[in-house]
Amino acid sequence: TLNFLEKCYSALQSNEMEAGSLGFYIMPTEFSKMYSLTALRLPDNKISLIRDNISLLTQLEILDLSENALKTFPDVLCSLTLLYDLNLSHNHFVRVPLSLGRLTLLKKLGLEGMRLIQPAPEVAVLTAAQVVGYMRKYWKIESGHAKNLDIRSIGLSALPREVAVLGTLLDELRV
Repeated sequence: TLNFLEKCYSALQSNEMEAGSLGFYIMPTEFSKMYSLTALRLPDNKISLIRDNISLLTQLEILDLSENALKTFPDVLCSLTLLYDLNLSHNHFVRVPLSLGRLTLLKKLGLEGMRLIQPAPEVAVLTAAQVVGYMRKYWKIESGHAKNLDIRSIGLSALPREVAVLGTLLDELRV
């Protein structure tokens, strides 16, 4: 407990919280009250739930939730629009929401060690900027904000399988 309090005090001074391997099951609510945090590192815990109050960390640029027990992607992370480094490697979810495309500053995205269905595996291995660009373009189509999915600039050598599913959905809508 003293170690945790020391880490919290240090984070208030540096705007960076290092809390790896502390056995957390849920992200402590104290972190969401540290409004000026720019980096939050919680790797190698047992976190299975990220509360919506993480959205209060509007200055967050770096978030490391790798090696935890997340079974679903916390959609609230897509509201952290200043993130440029997001590490979610070695968790247990299989889908990343298309709203990840809202994170336009994302330069680093860790998705290693997971069996993703969305985005397709051939997309997940691209750079963070390419994945976010793809997700943004795909989201625009799915939400009706665009009619054409132009992925030439993404860096894919073949169409991902989810594009075929999207084509089927669009055909059904035209009928």
